[in-house]
Amino acid sequence: RSGLEIPSPSEDGCTIVREAENTREYIILYNERDPRRRIRWTLAHEIGHIALGHLELRPGDRPEKRVLEAEANYFAKNLLAPMAVIARAGAMDRQTIASLCDISMEAAAYREKDCLRHKQYFKTYGYTFWDRQFLETFEFGKQNEAKK
Repeated sequence: RSGLEIPSPSEDGCTIVREAENTREYIILYNERDPRRRIRWTLAHEIGHIALGHLELRPGDRPEKRVLEAEANYFAKNLLAPMAVIARAGAMDRQTIASLCDISMEAAAYREKDCLRHKQYFKTYGYTFWDRQFLETFEFGKQNEAKK
């Protein structure tokens, strides 16, 4: 009815681009029957495609689809489950990560693997400048610093 052409949408969601009066509009479509946590992931994933410029690439300039999907998933996991927050909270198992970050158990399982790899890094080097900025912006760092 809208006159928009939907390019091979997945079952979870997709983003379409519409040119309107010298601007581009991005419309994210998602499956409203999915669980809420899955919808959050789908939205973050699609925002990743937009933020990373994937929808601006010409067909000849596009990397393989699996590369674009991996990049959008990387964006989504860092948006919804920032490693600095997970590490600061001590959330190292998938159940705690899923609850803390409000993500699915599947997404939390992947983040759990990341935690195991990054645990030693944080012990050795601590938080990066950007991690500290992030934690302070949301006052997560200040609350936990006061407890130490």
